Amino acid sequence: WHLSHGITSCVALPAVMEYLTGETPAKVARVARALRPDAATASDDEHVARDAAQWLREWIGQIGLPHRLRDVIPDRSGFDDVARHAVLELSFFGHIPAGGTDAVKMLLDRMW
Repeated sequence: WHLSHGITSCVALPAVMEYLTGETPAKVARVARALRPDAATASDDEHVARDAAQWLREWIGQIGLPHRLRDVIPDRSGFDDVARHAVLELSFFGHIPAGGTDAVKMLLDRMW
């Protein structure tokens, strides 16, 4: 879609954090605690991670940056191609998400 890296991060990061919380809650919680030191004392990693993803989504919106795909692209017509490309790229790094392209399309829908 020819979007800048910063904009794709604003759109993707909260949804990816939510997705990865299901796979690796402790790792996402470490990032969440770095983003939100006030959450550092909470013990439930999954709760901390999901709260941080929601907080990040809201914060991105509050500072006036796009936080949904619908804010930066006209429609969902490219989702299949993007999902295939993402799985190809991820496989290069040795990680294919459980669910493959269907999982990536689900993420794109969440970002929408």
